[in-house]
Amino acid sequence: MTTGTLERIAEAIGEPASYFYNELPILSLEDYAAVRQTEKEVEMLRKQVKYLQGTINELINKY
Repeated sequence: MTTGTLERIAEAIGEPASYFYNELPILSLEDYAAVRQTEKEVEMLRKQVKYLQGTINELINKY
């Protein structure tokens, strides 16, 4: 398989070509900090959703 074919496949599935090499992209310190901040925000949102789901279930069961 040529590199071009691999790149087209990667593009079709929405992944970088490095996906097939099991390599992680090299991030700048600023990019890494942004990724970590986003991960923290996602985790916080997951906790909020879980809490709200519990509240909704309690209200449904109550009424």
